[in-house]
Amino acid sequence: MKLMQGLIRSSSELIVTEALALGADLVGGVDPAGLDGDMERSLQMMFDIATAADKGIDLHLHDGGEPGLATLRRFAELTMSPDFNIEQQLVMPIAWGSKLNLTYSQPLIC
Repeated sequence: MKLMQGLIRSSSELIVTEALALGADLVGGVDPAGLDGDMERSLQMMFDIATAADKGIDLHLHDGGEPGLATLRRFAELTMSPDFNIEQQLVMPIAWGSKLNLTYSQPLIC
């Protein structure tokens, strides 16, 4: 069995929506640029699902360098957008490594 990750790559939008209806607390996401291959579409999907279900987002971001920074910037923009009414988003930039001269990073709560 091949493990598929990423909302787009795994075609799991319906599964995530159903999980939220059954009581899941957060919409999960991982590496919108690196894994899903479409940062904007992946983030929009996360925010759309979370907004429709009135849930938060838990994004695990391993992408380093500019793709990671671009993802974090766009995530912050969407968090502040009046189009999305989500009170709680979590971002875990846990693996940016030497490209940003970080030895570790704390979760960022927006």
